[in-house]
Parts: sequence; C-alpha cells; structure tokens
Amino acid sequence: MKVYIQCNRRQHLAAKVSEYTFKKFNLDTEIILIEECDFFKKLKNQKYLRNGKKTVYKDDLQSFTLLRFYIPSIHQGKEDFLIVDPDVFAIRNPISIKHNFNNENNLCCTYYKHNPRTEVMYFNDINSSWNFEKILFDLLNFNLDYKDLFNLKFKNQNLNLNQIEHKYNHHDQILQDTVLLHTTKRISQPWKLDLKIDFERNTSLKNLLINNLKKFFGLKYNEEITTDKYIMHENKDVFEYLLKIFSEAISSNVINEDEITNSILNKYLSKKFIDQVKGYDN
Repeated sequence: MKVYIQCNRRQHLAAKVSEYTFKKFNLDTEIILIEECDFFKKLKNQKYLRNGKKTVYKDDLQSFTLLRFYIPSIHQGKEDFLIVDPDVFAIRNPISIKHNFNNENNLCCTYYKHNPRTEVMYFNDINSSWNFEKILFDLLNFNLDYKDLFNLKFKNQNLNLNQIEHKYNHHDQILQDTVLLHTTKRISQPWKLDLKIDFERNTSLKNLLINNLKKFFGLKYNEEITTDKYIMHENKDVFEYLLKIFSEAISSNVINEDEITNSILNKYLSKKFIDQVKGYDN
C-alpha cells in the first residue's frame, strides 16, 4: 500500500511529520505539494460554487484540498493506495484498512453525519475513480458544487463506496483503537498555536455578531468563532501526542532547524509550540 499526503506550503512541516508517522510502519509515503502542480495556477482567484454561492478560490490554509481528487490520476502502477490530509497521523499501522474491502468496493472512507469524508480515502482499484480534468472544468464553470464534490455526490465518478470505522479517521481524539488521528479542527491545530488564522471560517454574520456580543458582556461564547488566532487544542492527549511526535521528527532530522526557522518566519509554524516541543521530555 502506498500513502499519499496532500498539502501546501503552509502545512508542509505538518505533512513531513505525518509522513514520519506512516514511515514508522515501513509504508511507502509521498508528499504532494499543490504549489508544484500545474493546475494550481488555473485556480488562483477563480470563482467556483460552494454551497450554491460563487466563491473565490483562495491560496490559504486549505488550498490543497483538490489534491485528493488529483492524486489518483498520477498514481503509477496497480498498487492500492491511501490519500490523507497533512493533519492526519498514523497512531497504529493503517495496513489493516485493507480488510474492509470486498469484490464490490473500490473506495473506503469514513462517514460523519451520513456523508463520506474524503480527507482519508483508500483505493484498491486505480481504474475506478474519476476524471480530474472534468472535475476541474465543472468546478470553474459552475457545473459542480464544491460541497457535492467533497461529499462524493457528483456524476463524474464510478465508485462503489464502503463505509469504514471511525478509528481510521478519528477526529481530534485518540482512543484505544485509533489508527489514524485527524486534527480536523483547524482553529486548534497545535503547530499553529497563537498564530493569526489564515483560513476562511464558514459562519453567518448573525452568529459572529451574537458571539461577539456575548464576549463583550462577559457571557459564555464560542471562542472558535470570535478569535483571530489559533487556540489551544481542547484534548490534552492530542496536544501531548503532537509534542511527542514533532520532537521525534526533529531528533530524527525529518524536519531540520532551517525548515523550522523559515516556517516560523513565514508564520506557517508556531514558535510557541516549537519551544514546547524542544522542551518536551520523551
């Protein structure tokens, strides 16, 4: 099984640490940067449909997400493969995901709120995916809504989906059976702690106003909506794990001092977090 990690420059160090966790299980792993893909140039400042509204494609924290649909087109050979986000880390060997297939399935993923989640996808048949060029064309010509694409509810695909256990995509928690940890809450990704947020929040003006008023009057409010900075992760086990795994990655020279310094200067990486990593006692 080959593992592909999709990312952009803002999440590159996190992707390298993610890659380190998969390689600990001797898995062939490759990072794909969207900035190195030709189609990325077509997307900048272009409009596309999102939840029925025309939205400008932004080069922000989430700019890499279309890679999950592009990667199948560049995969070589007949080997099965896994595609993950840069904020997905292997707690246990994900090779067990293979056991979820039968002859009728060619794609496995978890479901949340009855919808398939595409940030972790496992394919056992490269010939049964989709046409990425058609996806891109339909997006930029308003024939396909981003929401439908990411819920795998679009015509340009030939898939037999299989719903798998959440342990292969545990959101912001580490349980006894967790295979893959996904730090899906962008606002609390530990390696971004205290940096200014660099993504667009999808919340209504009414919700934003209500929470800011609650904050002003000293009432209980949702900090995730009102803050302009990344906040501490609410799960101590997750934060502790990431301190540990970043510390291991630095000790193993998976990420080096020059990369760390450059990422801090570009505000892709939190100095506050790295200082804690370097003071972490294994």
